[in-house]
Order: sequence, then C-alpha cells, then structure tokens
Amino acid sequence: MGIPAVEKLADRFMRSGSSEAARSDRRVEFAEFGSDELPDELVVQVLDLHRRIRACAALPESVGRTDCGAAHSNGSLRRTSSALACISAAWDSTVRALSTPSGSAHSTELIALINRLRALEGQIHLYWSRTEAEAESRAVDAIGNLYRCKSLDAVIYGILVEVAGLGFDRVLFSSASGDKWVPRAAYCPTNPLWSQQYLNGLHDAYDLPDAAARLQTAQVDDRDMLHHRSDDQAFELWRRSRSKRFWMIPLSDRGRLMGILHVDCLGDGCGPSRSQFSALRTLGRAVPAIVAHSIARASAPTPMAAIEAGSRDPLASQPNTTGTQPKMEPTLDATDLSARELDVIALMAKGKTNAQIGRRLVITEGTVKSHVKRILRKTDSANRAEAVVKWLQGIPKPSAA
Repeated sequence: MGIPAVEKLADRFMRSGSSEAARSDRRVEFAEFGSDELPDELVVQVLDLHRRIRACAALPESVGRTDCGAAHSNGSLRRTSSALACISAAWDSTVRALSTPSGSAHSTELIALINRLRALEGQIHLYWSRTEAEAESRAVDAIGNLYRCKSLDAVIYGILVEVAGLGFDRVLFSSASGDKWVPRAAYCPTNPLWSQQYLNGLHDAYDLPDAAARLQTAQVDDRDMLHHRSDDQAFELWRRSRSKRFWMIPLSDRGRLMGILHVDCLGDGCGPSRSQFSALRTLGRAVPAIVAHSIARASAPTPMAAIEAGSRDPLASQPNTTGTQPKMEPTLDATDLSARELDVIALMAKGKTNAQIGRRLVITEGTVKSHVKRILRKTDSANRAEAVVKWLQGIPKPSAA
C-alpha cells in the first residue's frame, strides 16, 4: 500500500475515532465513581492486546510501556474505565503511526491492530451496557420486594438491606422535616454491631444540607466534613462513621423532600460504579411511593396529607427510632431455621444472589431457591428483605457465614 493511500486510511480512522473521544468525554462525567470490573475472558483479551502492542515493530516501545504498562502492573486493567482508557490511548498511537512514512511498511499489521482495538472496545461497551441493565433489574426487583413488605418497620429496614444489596457497604436512612433531617436506621451487612450502635446517644435532628434542600445528589469527603465541623452535631454522626467519602441521595415526593439516603463503600477507597449508582437512583426514586403505600396500608396519613397538614416529614407521626433499629417482634426462634437455612439467610443479609450463595456454600442454585422458599414460609415473610429484617432483629446468627 502506498504512502498516500496509507495516510488517507489513517485520516479515515482518525475521523472515526471521534466517536471514541465522545465516549471518553462521557466517562469523565462519572470520574468520581469507581469502575465495574471486567470478566476474566475480557481481561485476557485486554492483556493479549497489550502484548500485541508491545510486539508491534511500527510502534514506539513507549506506547506499550506507558499506555497499558502501568495499568497492567497495578492490576487496574480489570477495571472497565482503565481498559477503555488503555484502548483509547493505543488507538491514537496506532493511528498516528499509520500516518507516518515508516508506518507504510507495517500498514497491514497496524490496520489489523486498529480493527482489533475497535472490536475489543465494542465488546467492553456491550459488557458495560449489560452490567448497567442487570443493576437496574436488581433495583426493580428490590422495589417489588419493598412494596410487598407488611409493615413500615419492615419497609424502612428493607430499604437498607436492598440498597446494601446493590453493592454498598453501609447505608443510613433518614426522614426530613422542614430544615431538619432525622436519622431513622443504619445498616452494615458485614458488621451487625455497627448497625445496632451507630445511632445510639445522638441528637434527634440535624440541619438540612443545602444540596438536600435543593434535591441534589452530593458526594462528600472527609475534607468537606472537617470544614463544617462547627455547623451542627451532624459532624459527630460523620466522625463515628469514619467514612473517607460518602454519597447523599435526597428522596423527594413530587418535588418535596421526604428523606435522605447516605451510602458509602469501604475497602480501597474506590467509590461505587456507575451502574451501582444508577441502580441506587432508580431505587431512591421509588422509596417515597413505597413509604406512602406502607403508611396508607396502615391507615395512617399519607406523606402528602401530612405535608398539607403542616408537617414536611411523612414519618413524623410514626414512632421515632433514632438511635435504634426499627423494632419488630421476632416471629421465630433459632430452632425454626436449620443450620443450612441460617447460612443462607446470613448471606441473603449481605445482599448475595442465589447464584452467589450457591457458589459460597457449594450447593446448586436450585437448592438455594428451595432454602429461600422455606425461610420465607417459616418467617411468614413476603420477600427476602422482610425475612432478613426479622432474622436481624435478635435472631441468633451462625458462627460463620
């Protein structure tokens, strides 16, 4: 292939790459989030591509070393965003190499590499889309579970369980009234003691953050909280959590603030992925209607009726559970659940799916479903969330789950 033809082809690839740049801009929009992890088969393809880039004689050695090398060495190629960034950088370098006179001698190899880059990027975006769709599906399932809860206490605690099941480590649910917000319940699936003690001894109400008053989702880090340490006692609430970074999601009913969800992710400091946060927003938008449905079913005023009566807090007429978890009367004792059923419900409380529980306990997914059905029957629960709520209310846990 002659040099003019190669340069023309390179120009076409560069123009087609403009759509990749647009996708890169969209990735920047979610830079504050963590990244969904790629499955092993895609990670293998990314690593193989990295090897091909380093072996390509037409590309400078620095391309393989800097574009993918750093990501490969620290293991971040497993992250969707890192893999896409590596592909984007390799695309630019390969197209530039194709447009140079020296690239003419290796045009076939370079074009094959470009096509491989394009195909792999498409696979990753397809996986990304599927991951987001699956997360949304989990949120929809959670909404259905909450609508079937039989009491307001079960709804409140079920919200915490379902949010944690979307991939969050700790969750705080609060109601809002006027310019104040009131913590109602906290939950950490891996630390029940924290869940029980986090709100103990704290004040009932805290000043409403500006973002919440504007119905805006906010990301808050420890520097923000240290800057506002003298504003109100909510600083003590944060200090107890020792959270490096958390997210605040307002819950509104027809433009009026009803409550707030606070969530965080522990571990290496990486935040929730975009798909996790999208699912959380989907669930959050449904929470006001779910609470209204539960209150109405209990023949109590609906949230809007309470507002029209002068109260902005739809839970104002309900018992205040600040400092404690919602109270429910246990409907079974330890002997009602078998040892295996206790293992299963402990993993259900951590937000695990049937397939994940099966892998953990080395049993089939069908066997897990059978255990779940028996658990629901024994606990007289309409769904998994309600069963977990009842189990967590003082029912003994297995020594290892």
